[in-house]
Amino acid sequence: KLAGFDIVWFDLPKSGLTPNAWTIEWGYDQSFGYVCHLDLRSGVVGALFREPKPKVLVFVPQGGAFEAASEFVLPIAKHHVDTLKFVFADPATTENAMAAFGLTAQDAPIAVIHRTHPSDQKYLPPPGARALTEAGLKRMVGDFLAGKLRGMVGDFLA
Repeated sequence: KLAGFDIVWFDLPKSGLTPNAWTIEWGYDQSFGYVCHLDLRSGVVGALFREPKPKVLVFVPQGGAFEAASEFVLPIAKHHVDTLKFVFADPATTENAMAAFGLTAQDAPIAVIHRTHPSDQKYLPPPGARALTEAGLKRMVGDFLAGKLRGMVGDFLA
């Protein structure tokens, strides 16, 4: 983890390492970052809201579900690194953030989008596509970037 709770993932070699003598280089297809980890008890929240890029909040429990989701979320995040900020959030510790989208921990795993600049606007996945899947996340992000994703008004879709 880096300051501000940004996380950079790297694929590590699984064999062929000599103890205590390593030089490791990563290719473009082997590193993924910067993805943020949302911790509501830290100063990351203020910094996250000052970030001008729209945030893709991925609410997924730690453990196996997180590992499975990171397999497809990280490459998508990398593809959109210049336009979107991806944020992993554990539903067990980010209930308030989920509530801002009218969600509870039972809705996880789910991804939502929060645009904070130039104005505040929240986006849910399209109806019938709330399950967190690679295809669903790509579609939601693509629709958002194309201006096709409907925003929320209060706790409801516009």
